[in-house]
Amino acid sequence: MKKEILFIATVAGVFLVSCEGHNSSKQQNSDKLDKTATLIDNLAQSAVVDSAGSILEMSFDEENNTALFVFNGEIIEMKGDTMASGIKYSNPQYEYTEWHGEMTLKKDGKEVFRHRNPSHKTL
Repeated sequence: MKKEILFIATVAGVFLVSCEGHNSSKQQNSDKLDKTATLIDNLAQSAVVDSAGSILEMSFDEENNTALFVFNGEIIEMKGDTMASGIKYSNPQYEYTEWHGEMTLKKDGKEVFRHRNPSHKTL
């Protein structure tokens, strides 16, 4: 009988300790989600698909003039460049441009993604 009580007490103790650890883990995850939500509030997000079915995910931070792109599993960070018309973001390896509804991503000067917005009307 004493062994059963000791066993039950041990299991209960382990359960309580694991629950406390789980709660602190939930709090840490909640804090991370809050920070992520704050970052997302500052971003304009979009995703487009080209004719081959490739997806380009985009997040633009207009306040800092930067953009994050996800293409073929690769996360690409670029800085905005000044343009008279349209938009352009680049880094030493990639260049993203958008003009008159046509979006192009180039890697090392070679076009790897193109999407034309069919609803965009050119005057």
